[in-house]
Amino acid sequence: MNTSYFHKLLKWRRVNNAINIVKIGGDWCEEPTRIQEEKKIFFTNRLRQEPTLGIKMDDVEFSSLTQEVNLMLTEKSIKIEIRKAV
Repeated sequence: MNTSYFHKLLKWRRVNNAINIVKIGGDWCEEPTRIQEEKKIFFTNRLRQEPTLGIKMDDVEFSSLTQEVNLMLTEKSIKIEIRKAV
């Protein structure tokens, strides 16, 4: 009973998460082979790009933490420090 439920759930998700139409160069495309080609081109180009270190949102770039700050934030807290903070 559980197996059939999960298979139905997976089938439902596969159908609902499928990409059936894509905008390519300003025009909508429903042709599966063309969508597949464009998907391959997109991810090939994406993976060739140089990875960025900072986070960028709406053309605002955030700087990364220094190693010193990273160590300070990740070191174990002492109970006294926690009590002071609370």
